[in-house]
Amino acid sequence: MSDKKKRSWLSRLGFKSKEEKLALEASKKAEEDKIIDSKMAEKMAVINAAALKASHQEDTKNSSSEKLPTVNAEKSENKLKTEAAKKKKINQKNKQSVKLTNNSGAHKKLPPKNEGSNKSKDSNIDNEKIDNEKNVLNENGFFKRITAGLSKSTSLMSEQMSSLFNKRKLDNAALNDLEDILIQADLGLDASEKVISSLSKEKFDKEVNELEIKITLGEVISEILTPLESPLTLTNEKPQILLFVGVNGSGKTTTLGKLAKKYSTQGKKVMIAAGDTFRAAAVEQLTVWSDLAGAKIVSGKQGSDAAGLVYDAIDQAKSEGVDILMIDTAGRLQNRAELMDELEKIVRVIKKQDPSAPHHCILVLDATVGQNALMQTNVFKDSAGVTGIIMTKLDGTAKGGVLVALAEKYKLPIHAIGIGEKIEDLENFSAAVFSAALSGTSALVH
Repeated sequence: MSDKKKRSWLSRLGFKSKEEKLALEASKKAEEDKIIDSKMAEKMAVINAAALKASHQEDTKNSSSEKLPTVNAEKSENKLKTEAAKKKKINQKNKQSVKLTNNSGAHKKLPPKNEGSNKSKDSNIDNEKIDNEKNVLNENGFFKRITAGLSKSTSLMSEQMSSLFNKRKLDNAALNDLEDILIQADLGLDASEKVISSLSKEKFDKEVNELEIKITLGEVISEILTPLESPLTLTNEKPQILLFVGVNGSGKTTTLGKLAKKYSTQGKKVMIAAGDTFRAAAVEQLTVWSDLAGAKIVSGKQGSDAAGLVYDAIDQAKSEGVDILMIDTAGRLQNRAELMDELEKIVRVIKKQDPSAPHHCILVLDATVGQNALMQTNVFKDSAGVTGIIMTKLDGTAKGGVLVALAEKYKLPIHAIGIGEKIEDLENFSAAVFSAALSGTSALVH
């Protein structure tokens, strides 16, 4: 894999260069050659953090800003110690975690931290995109929550890698052991082989450590997932018809409800069709969500014809000027032919009302089922014409790697992932964030 691609993946999370990767590794292990001394790096980081904090305090008190001192990487160690001591005195009352900000051997001047300040007029579009992506890295943001959510998937894999790779030479036996670890993590054979191939080209017969393997894993995962990163988008056509399909217990109804709340908050007029006429509690569950979202619900008696209910719901949505019609369907096992036939009937009825609909057919998958999700995807893709997927329950499983296997095999757009029960726990999918969290390299961008 080219260095350019590596930098592209890592830079999306604020990790800009190979030198920074080496610097972080040095500060943690103090073992790598050709990088700055770890103690020197810590002193430089303390100076930067202290200068940033001091500037912020002065701005608050005096409403004026001063130029911050720049740090020259070529200064002697003794001088750095003196400067660090002075700056630490300024911050005795405000302890702050140290963040390494080394960039190609020299540190740039740090601007005063002011969240309310306007961006520089000459900042280009690329920098704005990077800044937007960095927003997920705040303490209460998605990055922290998905890293915690995927900890079960990551921890087992990390433990196995740590026991096998500690300056071990990457020979055929090591590669076979690594492939077994990746397959056990539900990444699938194809994705695992890509990781093995990438490592073989760059590190075969050389000593490798756990961090190097994790970075390569993150790069491969990002390469697979990035083309499929696809937030759910709507057009101006009314009503936009969203059909939700999946097996029982996948989180389909809850996901529909969370999205209904999101769209309603955005000012959209939302209607929900309770197409699950088999499950006794389905209508009650959707009614709770519809009340929360302020959305109208169309439902029928238990056991009534689901296709007929959907037909009526589309009629009502058209007559009432609804922006979005969200259709729930009964959970059904992919091996029940009669139930899959009924789902196909619902799709036909929708198309009679609007040949371009459903505008989105969303397959909701439960991450805890592991490789069984591939079988579900295969069947629903053919029966319902699935256009994209949302994966839920990633916070409760050690099988989060299955999303990579799904992406590699079916190439379906990934709209969102769920890492909890709260509304905010359903987030637009970010390949870079997911790759860092699953590969165990999230510490590189904290």
